Amino acid sequence: MPWSEQRNFTVGPADVSPISVGDFLIEEGDDTIWVKMTSAATNGECAWPWSYGLLTWITSEGRELGTVKVNGVCEGEVFRLGNGLPPLLRTGRMEFTPRSYNLQWIKLGHPWQLSFQFQSGKMQSSAGESADSVVVNSFVRTSDGSGLQLVQVDFS
Repeated sequence: MPWSEQRNFTVGPADVSPISVGDFLIEEGDDTIWVKMTSAATNGECAWPWSYGLLTWITSEGRELGTVKVNGVCEGEVFRLGNGLPPLLRTGRMEFTPRSYNLQWIKLGHPWQLSFQFQSGKMQSSAGESADSVVVNSFVRTSDGSGLQLVQVDFS
C-alpha cells in the first residue's frame, strides 16, 4: 500500500487538546499503521527540536493500536502504531496531541507546521520462525552456538 495523501496542519498556542489529523481506513487484515511525520522549517530554520506530541488512531472501540510519542524533526521520521493484533474495526481517526509545555515557544511566534502521511500493513516475523524462536533469538544468537544458556521451565 502506498503512502496516503499528505495532510498538513499548524499547531498554534491555543492547541492544547487533541487535533484531528483526519480519518484513516486500515486495509483488510492489516495490524499496523506507519506514520511519516515531518516538521516544516520556518524562515529556513527547523522548529524547536524538543517538540513532541502523542499520536493515536481511534475507532469506536478505542485506541486499538496504542499511542506513540512522536517528535517533530525537519528531516522526517516514520513511527509505528500497532501491537501485533489486528484492530476490531478498520475505520478510525488519527489524532495528534501536542504536549502543553511545548506551547511556550509557539506563543513566542514560532508556529509548529507538521505534515503526516499514513500507510497500513502487517507486522511479520522472519519467514519460517515460530514465535518461540523469535523470542529466544532476541536474547542470544551466535554463529558457533556458544552464547548465553537459558533455562527452560515447563509448568505442566
